[in-house]
Amino acid sequence: MTSKAAFSAIVLALFVAASCGKSDDKPRQSSPTKPSTPQPTPAKPTAPDASTAPVKKRNLKVLPNTLSKKALKRLMKRQAKALGMDCSDCHDTDDFAADTEPAKKVARKMMTMVDELNGKFFKDDDAKKLTCFTCHQGKPKPDQQKGHFADGHTH
Repeated sequence: MTSKAAFSAIVLALFVAASCGKSDDKPRQSSPTKPSTPQPTPAKPTAPDASTAPVKKRNLKVLPNTLSKKALKRLMKRQAKALGMDCSDCHDTDDFAADTEPAKKVARKMMTMVDELNGKFFKDDDAKKLTCFTCHQGKPKPDQQKGHFADGHTH
C-alpha cells in the first residue's frame, strides 16, 4: 500500500469514527437514604413472563458482543470526546440499538478502518496505534491540511 493510500485510509477511518457520541458528564445524584424503620422482606421474585419482560437490545456489528455494558459505555465516552460529539449525533437516544442515524453507519466504517490499519501497520506497537483522536483531535471533522509525505508527494 502506498503512503498516499495509507494516509487516505487513515483519514477515512478517522472520519467514520468521528461520527460517534459524546458522553453526558453530569454528576450522578446519590441514591436516597434507606428508611430507618425495618422493612418486611419481599417475597421471592418469580421469573417474568417472556412476553412482558423488558428486552435490552444490543446491535453491535463491529464491537464484540461480549463487551460488558460498562466497557461499552467507557468506549463510547472516549470516542465521543475524541470526536467532539454527543450520543445523539450517532444514536436515536430512545433506542440506542436502532440503525436510524447515518452517522452510526459511518462510525462503524471508521472503526473498521482503524482496526484494519492498526492490525496491518501497528500490530506489535500499542503506543503507535491509531485512535479517533489521532485525526479528529476533539472535532467532528478532522482539519484538512496540505502537507508533504515522506516520498515527496503532496495531498
